Amino acid sequence: MSLAESLDQLVRQHDAIGSPLRQQLSPGIARNETASRLSTIGLAAPEELLDLFEWGGYRPLPDRVAWFWPAIPYSLDEAIDTYRTAMQIGGITNEEFEGLDGSDPASTFTGFWREDWFPILQGSPEQYAVACSPPPGADRASVWRQNWHPDPGFETVEVAPSLTSLIDWILDL
Repeated sequence: MSLAESLDQLVRQHDAIGSPLRQQLSPGIARNETASRLSTIGLAAPEELLDLFEWGGYRPLPDRVAWFWPAIPYSLDEAIDTYRTAMQIGGITNEEFEGLDGSDPASTFTGFWREDWFPILQGSPEQYAVACSPPPGADRASVWRQNWHPDPGFETVEVAPSLTSLIDWILDL
């Protein structure tokens, strides 16, 4: 399935359980607008990320419906604000990320945000982000679960090879 087909299926599953997700959707954002807005923060969006925001947006509701417990989608504005905050709190370069091996038992550092991650879902205690550095020629990028204070159940890890794969995993749940 394409990302749009997977997202449409997600909405149908929410409809089947009486969820108000469909009513919270708003029209999507043009691909060039999303790409332009991400370029202002130094990111080049993979095609799937452009597809996500083109598919639909979210009205600013205080009680937004989670796609799956407890992950709630960000609007584009919320995601950009979250990215900026995450970079201020614990932003690291890809080279610094590769150097994180956890081998120093005296280290108390647990939280980081890789400079090429763009947040798509907020949860508790984790967030999900698309890596905006796909391999050359690829239109998909991996999805990471990030946690500022990892514990054995919520480590910061790659959870899906693509956004479509993540949505398909959610559908399987």
